[in-house]
Amino acid sequence: DMDSLPDRAGRYLAGDFAVEYRRYIDAIVESNKQAQVSNSTQVLGAAVESLSPTEASALVYTNSVATSPRTKGIPSLRYLSYRLNMELRNRQWLITKMTAITSLDLTPRL
Repeated sequence: DMDSLPDRAGRYLAGDFAVEYRRYIDAIVESNKQAQVSNSTQVLGAAVESLSPTEASALVYTNSVATSPRTKGIPSLRYLSYRLNMELRNRQWLITKMTAITSLDLTPRL
């Protein structure tokens, strides 16, 4: 349910990144609804890159699959990795920046 995604994710985000994320999702919700896009993302691995008492960075590797009737059920397959910058606020680690490191698109081209 993409309509509620910004609210669900918002509790893990902070600062400018939280605002940017909400703006990005709000911009694509309607087109994804119209195209009846179904998306699933699985975290394949994660690792702490750096850690201090108030800041951390982590690498996250994901596998995303999206389908739509517009693509005749042919899935879009993407392997992505991200660097997450985080800050400790009120005993909770919040993401303040998310940078794509790698992107591999294995979507079949017919």
